[in-house]
Amino acid sequence: MAKKLDKNEAEDIKNNNEEELNNENTEKTETDEDSTKKSKKFQNQAEQVIDDVISTVKEKSGEISKSINSYSASRARPLVDLIETEEKYILKAEINNVNKEDIDLEVTSKLIEIKVKFDDEELEEGKYLIKEITKGEVSRKILLRNEIDIEKISAEFNNSLLIVNIPKIIEPKHKVNIK
Repeated sequence: MAKKLDKNEAEDIKNNNEEELNNENTEKTETDEDSTKKSKKFQNQAEQVIDDVISTVKEKSGEISKSINSYSASRARPLVDLIETEEKYILKAEINNVNKEDIDLEVTSKLIEIKVKFDDEELEEGKYLIKEITKGEVSRKILLRNEIDIEKISAEFNNSLLIVNIPKIIEPKHKVNIK
């Protein structure tokens, strides 16, 4: 049989329960406050990192621009198509903004090199914000699988397209009779 509580015991139990609830709420409030503080601290750190990156980019923008220009220049080489037939190679190179006098073509028995000199343009005033147009000298080397007849190579340059006909040295075949 259950014991009947007197008024004082019931009041003590009620007070204890309220005290426990208050303690839980206090702990929860402290945890929420800690989370808020940590969140704000993290946000401040993130904002500081972003500010540092932006400051560095602003400070280094000249160097970054030079690096991009250097990268662009290293990639600025004539774009080519190389076609092979039984008798020859046909090389087509797209070279814009130059005269044929600005193009050098050098060959060895299996290698062809295209060198192109672009005029450097001096600005009368202002400074470049973006500079992607190729300046200076660029080259492209193409290694061929077969030996070529250097004396019979011909080339023409029209409308920014260099076409080079490169005859192969074709070894004569000799049929051997088997006895």
